[in-house]
Amino acid sequence: PAIAALVVQHGTPADFAAMQNACDEAEAAASFEQFEVWDAKLHELMATATHNLFIEKVFALMTAARSQATWGALKRKSLTPERRAAYQVEHREIVEALHDRDADRAMAAVRRHLVHVRENLLG
Repeated sequence: PAIAALVVQHGTPADFAAMQNACDEAEAAASFEQFEVWDAKLHELMATATHNLFIEKVFALMTAARSQATWGALKRKSLTPERRAAYQVEHREIVEALHDRDADRAMAAVRRHLVHVRENLLG
């Protein structure tokens, strides 16, 4: 969640537009695989919007972990249409708060999203 504060502080209009586009593409995705591509892209864009190379490298490691078969199987098993819709709403809330440069709202939205994902993936 603290990364959200860095995005609020350092994000550019182009960063926010790219995040909005990733949300649009994820919502339009016709398959699980397409959704996963745009979901991962959104996370990557958030890391990039910090304009902090260390954060970007950490997120690159997370993206590599997400591409492993174990993660994919866990995500595929847990991602129902209802959960996907909920994630999309949560992503929009996060991106809107970032765009509005509201760090407290963004961090709270990220925290809620992470708890929700953890509960869905791990029970």
